[in-house]
Amino acid sequence: MTPDTVVRATLEEVPGAIKDDASRIPPNMAAGPKHDEPIIQDFEQQSEPTIGDSVQIGSLLDSRLRMHSAVTISLEQEGPWHVAYCEDLNEFGYGTDPLSAVQDLRQTLAELYWELKSDRERLGQDLAQTWDRLSALIFEA
Repeated sequence: MTPDTVVRATLEEVPGAIKDDASRIPPNMAAGPKHDEPIIQDFEQQSEPTIGDSVQIGSLLDSRLRMHSAVTISLEQEGPWHVAYCEDLNEFGYGTDPLSAVQDLRQTLAELYWELKSDRERLGQDLAQTWDRLSALIFEA
């Protein structure tokens, strides 16, 4: 896979929701979804990400949330655990395989969004900056 590989998933958790060929992305989705445009997975010829890959996630595991644009994540391994790391947000997900790590990160970002939103009036400087980055990336459907 290349850094142009994109994760496209339905609004429900779908194992194997990885785009393995960026050239197959419909032109209207190449620049990211519009506010009211859901990100849909093309399930043909899927391949799972592997350690060392950079992929993009363009949806979360919460049907109430959408993403303005995809974020790049890197896949690493720490002992028996696979790690999906989003440097832009300094967040990560863990799993027993690369795909479960990506799914965990998608869930973590959704949970972080709701947590920071509910506490945004009391956030310290670091968490306020995280909220600013997150709320610029994610919007409510």
